[in-house]
Amino acid sequence: MAVTLEDVKMYLRIDSDAEDVLLERLMATAYAVVSGAVDNYALLIQVKPDCEKLGDMIQLALMSDLYENRNLEGEAPQGYSRIVETMLHQLQYDNDQSAEELQVAIDAGGGDP
Repeated sequence: MAVTLEDVKMYLRIDSDAEDVLLERLMATAYAVVSGAVDNYALLIQVKPDCEKLGDMIQLALMSDLYENRNLEGEAPQGYSRIVETMLHQLQYDNDQSAEELQVAIDAGGGDP
């Protein structure tokens, strides 16, 4: 399951459509952060569905942080929250296969090898 705009709005408790463009940017940014931090993320989530669930939660947490702290002009940038860092590290370390190994698993029918 990929994170949808409806998921984000429910997670952030937003009822209107007024900020949909901003939320879609946050969605793209959060996905880019996760896929950039985890080698072969797109392949990994095809092989290990639990990794996608974790990746989705990381994206929601990142979007929440970006949304809630968007007006902090002039302040020093903060790092990720401890929970986001922990989940991101777990996802990074769960990926112990190369792109080629992941692709072989996908071609063989997916699922945990």
